[in-house]
Amino acid sequence: MKARSLILMIVILCLCSCAGPHTPFGSLDLWAPKKIKETKIKKASEESSSKGVDYFISFHPSRQVLHEKFDLNLKVESFRGSLKLKQLRFFYNKVDITKAFLKNAQISQLGSNDISISFKDLKLFEDGGQEFYVAVLSDRGRIQRVAHLLGPRCEFFEQNRVGNVDPFVVDRLLLSEIEMKSLKGGLNPSMVTALIAQESGFNPRAVSWAKAIGLTQITPLADKSLAKSTSLWPRHDLIDHYPGPLLKGLISSGFIRKSEDWRLNPKYSVDGGILFLNYIKDYWEKPRHQALLTSLSPDDPDLFSAVVLASYNSGPARVKKALEGMGVAWLDSEKLKAARKYVAKVSSLCQNFAK
Repeated sequence: MKARSLILMIVILCLCSCAGPHTPFGSLDLWAPKKIKETKIKKASEESSSKGVDYFISFHPSRQVLHEKFDLNLKVESFRGSLKLKQLRFFYNKVDITKAFLKNAQISQLGSNDISISFKDLKLFEDGGQEFYVAVLSDRGRIQRVAHLLGPRCEFFEQNRVGNVDPFVVDRLLLSEIEMKSLKGGLNPSMVTALIAQESGFNPRAVSWAKAIGLTQITPLADKSLAKSTSLWPRHDLIDHYPGPLLKGLISSGFIRKSEDWRLNPKYSVDGGILFLNYIKDYWEKPRHQALLTSLSPDDPDLFSAVVLASYNSGPARVKKALEGMGVAWLDSEKLKAARKYVAKVSSLCQNFAK
């Protein structure tokens, strides 16, 4: 009997000491964390907007960063009297994470009407789709104001020139060429630069397991779709017949040179990547495909950008099938796992690179 009691006590102690679900803001309690309904957040947002500005919540940076760790700084200001820390609630994917968030954050209150909070070295999950809300409550516990830290944004047609490309070290002449050719091709230079960063890390000799080659990682299939436009560019006769690991060795050793295949030439690779992006753009601008996108989210440039980037990664046909089968949740398709992460990271890099 004593042995059973001892075992039961050990089990209870283990359960109590175990951490609960993990979030980027810290581990939650083991027992089911409190959730908030999406309708409640939406209603509170609408009501607080119609009432006027009683509270103001600001974030820096203003959007999520997914490609690296960052310091999240937020400030809450009250225009209707004193503000107390106990009035604030923090939600991650609709789960109340207030306790974990405040435990790991640095808090300062210089005046009675504002609170500044800093969360150092935050690393959000790279596949995106994360929601982070801050809510201000009244003395009676009603939500008075809600602010949402939006996901990264990278619009396909914006003409954002390239500024800081940290943490990459890139020749300025190459960056200037990417910017010039992107603008000429009607594309966002920051997006193209981010795509190259994600695809190859600016390594002109990069080779993937799928035999994608060069700065913009053009696959054999993508090369065929560009054949008419690039017929005068050099192509190695046997390059597509080598197994991936052998091809990688031949290229990294210099056995196959940039003069023998256009994908290894940085200038041609940038041109080819822009051509392929425009090829995908033209595909999605066909009337039947535009109708599909419009039916999901009318006049949403972010959707078009995400669809093009996902298509660059996984192919337009696979993306189209996911859109038709899953609607607005298309990026949750099991067959687009890699594309979901790809879109999130390229978008994050793109907003980081933009001047």
